[in-house]
Amino acid sequence: MSAAPTRRGVLGAALALPLAWIGARAARAAAGTLHEVEISGMAFVPPEIAAAPGDRVRWTNRDLVPHTATATDQSWTSPPLKKGDSYTLEVTKGMTGTYKCRFHPSMTGTIKLSG
Repeated sequence: MSAAPTRRGVLGAALALPLAWIGARAARAAAGTLHEVEISGMAFVPPEIAAAPGDRVRWTNRDLVPHTATATDQSWTSPPLKKGDSYTLEVTKGMTGTYKCRFHPSMTGTIKLSG
């Protein structure tokens, strides 16, 4: 003899999935927007993005040679990125928005800070 599910048990199961989805969505929203920058053709593409504190920027190297994304004031930097490697940085209030590649200083980019 098996126990029949109770109305409360069925209702709880029916609500669990939507509530979990809403919680995951809220967590993603709280984490901010993800901005993608490709390193391609010896350039940051796009060369300028607008981001607010809490947003994240992810650089992905598509070139054959290593690159970095390094603040012009040296306050933050990625490790050397080989082809296919990525680096993600969270934008903070007051951070330096201009950056370059340590290996190729003519490669520059800008994060315009908003908010």
